[in-house]
Amino acid sequence: MTNMATTGLITEEQVRIVPANEASWDDLTAIFGSTDPGRCQCQRYKVIGWIWRDSTQPERTAMLRAQTACGDPGAAATSGLVAYVDDEPAGWVAVEAYPIITQPGTEITWGELHVGARQVFEDAGFKQVSHPTIRRVVMRIEFGRSGGTQCKG
Repeated sequence: MTNMATTGLITEEQVRIVPANEASWDDLTAIFGSTDPGRCQCQRYKVIGWIWRDSTQPERTAMLRAQTACGDPGAAATSGLVAYVDDEPAGWVAVEAYPIITQPGTEITWGELHVGARQVFEDAGFKQVSHPTIRRVVMRIEFGRSGGTQCKG
């Protein structure tokens, strides 16, 4: 079998993806690191603008830790997935949706719809859980798992 060391590619056999609660908190913090993009701790669209401005790094980190339930495989719910390559933490994805509310006749700039439109998420079965800004909503869909954990998107 070829591997990343010889081909520069990662094979499917090398990758393992688990719900965040099945990963350790140390693994998740290793992925986020201390880089500037990691500072938001996937909270940017979950917190109302003026509260976001006043939030601290430790507060955002505590919110992420509570949402993911890392290290608690028996948790009733989690938010996010952690990827491993050769059993090393390699990636994270939040599976919460933050679409924009579009209004008929209102112009949308080229970059605004990268998050999707609310109607598309509603049509797919997502439910609105909060409305942090005038034009953005937080939506969630729940995926059942055989072990009883719900991965909330």
